[in-house]
Amino acid sequence: MNTQRFLAAIIILTLCGAFLAVGMFVERAGANLPDLTTVSSSLEVVVAIEVGLSPTGVVYDSGKGEMFVANSGSRVSVISEDSNKVIANITVGANPTGMAYDSVHGRIFVANTDDNTVSIISDSNNTVVATVPVWGIQPKGIAYDSVRNLMFVANCVSNTVSVISGNNNTVIATINVGDKPVGVAYDSGKDLIFVANSQSPASDSGPGTVSVISPSKVVASYPGTPTDVPVVATIDVQGRPTEITYNSGRGEIFAGRLVISDENNSVVASLSAPQASPYSVAYASDKSIVFYGGPGNELNLTVWAVSDETNEVIATLDLGYQGGSSGMAYNPTTEVLYVAKGWQPLGSPGLVFAISVSSLPSAFPLPTASATPDSTPLSDSAINPSPSVPELAPTALLFLIAAVSLAVIARSKLREETSR
Repeated sequence: MNTQRFLAAIIILTLCGAFLAVGMFVERAGANLPDLTTVSSSLEVVVAIEVGLSPTGVVYDSGKGEMFVANSGSRVSVISEDSNKVIANITVGANPTGMAYDSVHGRIFVANTDDNTVSIISDSNNTVVATVPVWGIQPKGIAYDSVRNLMFVANCVSNTVSVISGNNNTVIATINVGDKPVGVAYDSGKDLIFVANSQSPASDSGPGTVSVISPSKVVASYPGTPTDVPVVATIDVQGRPTEITYNSGRGEIFAGRLVISDENNSVVASLSAPQASPYSVAYASDKSIVFYGGPGNELNLTVWAVSDETNEVIATLDLGYQGGSSGMAYNPTTEVLYVAKGWQPLGSPGLVFAISVSSLPSAFPLPTASATPDSTPLSDSAINPSPSVPELAPTALLFLIAAVSLAVIARSKLREETSR
């Protein structure tokens, strides 16, 4: 009987030692890992909104609380922020792409790529009030200078920027820039226009540049016939930037993955994501976050949220559809990001995803991991990593050895009792 009690005690001690070792093993394995569950759940799709065929651009009208979406063909859809439904469709020029908002006069400017015009929409009745020839070929991006009431339109094939006066809706200047200009952004802090040129002058596959334009020099050259105005700077960049936006909080320009300081017009940083060239970009000044859209894991449409304090990814959302994003805009009133899916199968309606970013604070606490956060969607193994043998705690290992030793002693004791 005493032997049986002794053996039972040994077994209990062995099990306790094993469980303790495993527990300490798991605790040790996860001690230095960031809590990525908050990162993966910080972006949430509210609804997917059907618009026109293959949406190509998005802009937010803060005065009306509406999103304007340019669709391939000749239509602009208007989405209400209250219902997230299309409330109007507006016929514009052929293949509208880039858009800009005039908050002073309540106007939306639409660059029509295939007929080389800009449509001007009044948001009071959602109708086109003017159509302006751009004096260039394939207008893409557009930015608005509210101080001077000027539109700056990037002409992709002509390698020029047309300047349109909002007073009389005519071109007052043309500016030679880099090769294949696409995106345009207005820096209100420095009173400059930045243009993303997606191609190298020396090679079709080489890195692009960013041209810097002074609107004051444009005004100085007017009146008269359209006049060439020189750029004030050309910035060499890596990659082929197509989308560009202004960070009013830090006086920076985001061109593709690169960060440009408007103090000296030079590249000062590179973002950790996306890994592929982003197709769209938007800045949330209330959160100090830059949003990017493009193809991510398995070429799925992915949205990355990047802190402008650290230039690191703080949230990622895989939307589950293959392809890139052709446009995005942020609504600070509702804290919703609108992302246009760039391509749809023939006959299928285009989609704009309304994504809630309300859980992202302006100063998002970054993970303390030593590795740079990945741009791919988080898997179960990333959130709950499996422990590995090298992470076994020394103390836990001693408990395990002691438990095995007691088991060996118990076995020897049992043999002695049996032999008697």
